[in-house]
Amino acid sequence: MGLGFAAALSVPAPAEAADIAVRKGTMRLGVERLANIGGRPDDPATAFFMTLLPTIGSANINTMQYPRVAFDYFIIDNLSIGGSAGFSFHTANDTVAFSLLPRVGYSFELSKTFEFWPRAGFGVHVVDSDTGGDSSGVLTLDGMFVLEVVPHALFEFGPFFEAAFANNWPIELGGTAGLAIEF
Repeated sequence: MGLGFAAALSVPAPAEAADIAVRKGTMRLGVERLANIGGRPDDPATAFFMTLLPTIGSANINTMQYPRVAFDYFIIDNLSIGGSAGFSFHTANDTVAFSLLPRVGYSFELSKTFEFWPRAGFGVHVVDSDTGGDSSGVLTLDGMFVLEVVPHALFEFGPFFEAAFANNWPIELGGTAGLAIEF
């Protein structure tokens, strides 16, 4: 009996299934930066609050926070690769701005309908106006909380950090919200 008991103890129990927030092969298509609140640590006078509508015709070109289209693919359970692309046109001075920001992320399940999805990437932000143009590499970090409102419809919200590396462009941080569909 002692030998059988020892043998039973030495056989490992089957591993319990890990909490998987998002399965391999899942894709997400979203719109990000629909609402932003934040500022710049080096200049407290540059606090901003923006929604989609004011960015279309505003003269504020001093921010990288405008709506973006995003696509992410989960290459293995919970691990995503993807990116976002944004475009903004400012009528006051005929300025066009756009960004292309590839990224990687990892999703953590907090409940069946709620997850934490931190993401990091490096891309480019370009501004072209009548007076000239500038571009810069941009490091972007965000920690999105994702709520599944109805199956396959997601609401994202959370903090962001973006740092440009050229032309004395700013570091921006704050909070943002967006929407996505999952398929």
